[in-house]
Amino acid sequence: MTKITKILLASFFIVLIYTTYGFSESNNEERETRIALTAYKAGDYTTALKKWRMLSEYGNSEAQYRLCTIYRRAHGVKKNIKKAFEYCNKSAKQGHVLAQVRLGLMYKKGEGTNKNFIFALKWLDIASNKKNSFANKMSKKLKKKMKFPEIQKSLELSSKWKRKNNKLSCDIK
Repeated sequence: MTKITKILLASFFIVLIYTTYGFSESNNEERETRIALTAYKAGDYTTALKKWRMLSEYGNSEAQYRLCTIYRRAHGVKKNIKKAFEYCNKSAKQGHVLAQVRLGLMYKKGEGTNKNFIFALKWLDIASNKKNSFANKMSKKLKKKMKFPEIQKSLELSSKWKRKNNKLSCDIK
């Protein structure tokens, strides 16, 4: 076997192992997510919390959104709006549309953070851009309570976020 053949063969096996590991990790994450959701729906909040916390540590936006819900509703934990806000913020920043809507509403009401209509509209506008009709409806209502410079600032922030996010998603491809 020539040196180039050995290198190509070794490279092939490295790619094979990497892709196989990657797929199994993805499947494991999906399986853990299903287990957590099934447990949550059955009222087994302990199992759901355990799974979602683990997935959240790996940056899973769905798990972070679910933890936001658990802490907001006090399902299996003491109600903790600040912790709910933190999880919702992490999930929204990763593009989870329901987390973006929830984060907008939390800013609007001052839940877990200071009330801030500018940030509220920013996140509702981002979610509206993803065709979320509830976010669109809430954006329109919120704009009626805001002054034009506040609306302008909020929409500048959401546009900046959208540009940055679109750039990131294009770079990954």
